[in-house]
Amino acid sequence: MNLIKGTIRIAAEPYFETGDGIRLPLSSVPAGSDGKSAFYGIRPEHLTLGGAVNAQVTVVESTGSETQVFAKLGDQKIIGVFRDRVEEPTGGTIAMTPNVALVHLFDGESGLRLE
Repeated sequence: MNLIKGTIRIAAEPYFETGDGIRLPLSSVPAGSDGKSAFYGIRPEHLTLGGAVNAQVTVVESTGSETQVFAKLGDQKIIGVFRDRVEEPTGGTIAMTPNVALVHLFDGESGLRLE
């Protein structure tokens, strides 16, 4: 699972913000969690190609029916697994979208899942 460190934010819509200012979508957040340090958990297979979240490609690994993309989201590592072929070269940028229904939030200090 990708675990991205950042902060839960609540504006018109809730979102998650990394230390680099990158915003990741959320469908909902626990009450009283605005400004809370947390980890954004998303499995590699729950990312899709395209969207507003851009990451810098470090390695593209074709494994037959899937392509694993190792990338950096700001200064944090992230892995995506896609059924599509990815031709982006190392150092290039790839856009991905997390399936917000499958995002997990974890407390930034205890590591416990936030409900």
